[in-house]
Amino acid sequence: MVKIKFHSKLIGQRDAVQRIKRALLYLNNSLGINAQIKPYSFFHTPNFKISPGHRWDRSGEDYRLNDYELERLEQNIFTRLKNSSIAFQKHFFKNEFLYEYALSTSKSSDIWLYLETLLKTYIKESSSTRIDEIISEVLLSSSRKDNLDVLELYLINSITNDRKQKIKIERKEYSRYFDMIKNHEGIPIEEIETLTNHRFIHFLTAKIRSIRSTDNTQSYNTYFLEVLSDLKAQRNSFVHTGVNQNKSSIALSYLMPDILIRFRRNIQDKAIESENLNFNQVVSLFRK
Repeated sequence: MVKIKFHSKLIGQRDAVQRIKRALLYLNNSLGINAQIKPYSFFHTPNFKISPGHRWDRSGEDYRLNDYELERLEQNIFTRLKNSSIAFQKHFFKNEFLYEYALSTSKSSDIWLYLETLLKTYIKESSSTRIDEIISEVLLSSSRKDNLDVLELYLINSITNDRKQKIKIERKEYSRYFDMIKNHEGIPIEEIETLTNHRFIHFLTAKIRSIRSTDNTQSYNTYFLEVLSDLKAQRNSFVHTGVNQNKSSIALSYLMPDILIRFRRNIQDKAIESENLNFNQVVSLFRK
């Protein structure tokens, strides 16, 4: 049910529908589903007890959330940031609809609008005028860890999915490896290398070893700035000409959601660690 307060029944209905649509964006993005609302299917009542008027379309089946989906919804951003400062929450949460909308469309113009709006007050207070540099510095704080997590998980999944069972590892060992990845402890690649001569597995372990021993900060920074430069160019092209460059747009639609999630996660982590700081002060912690 959605509680509304309007003199006009029609305006109240439209307001309720818009609020439900915003909530559905969050549900769809969080759970990977495609729930929809039928805007002309509703009951309306002045006291939540009787229904003086309604339109109701009962076609289709109800969708019920399972326990896993309910648990995911309970682990939401509002709960996660409950111990951050009120000032941080006020700024961060007021832009959530823009974020959910950008995530649902994956359009460059929508993603850039969210980032531009989120960082607007910080840019105004600081000497920085480049959004891409700010975002890159936030991402760099976890870039090595993020890359290692992806490669290590890929390595373990490659072993797990070995249909020919050439690599014999006990189930408890898999669990130990996954726990090590989850806790960012670093899986024992030397131990894994002794279990197989498979060329691809050894390629992955060599890649992991290289990332662990090499400072790739500059290459990560170059990569992030190039992606963000493409994002801004796509946004400008769409805003000024109404034209999207299809190949670049498709690539960005795959890259940017993950970059957005990492960017927001890093800022949230800092906000939780520094619970007395506002949004602009939290972003400043990433600047060199």
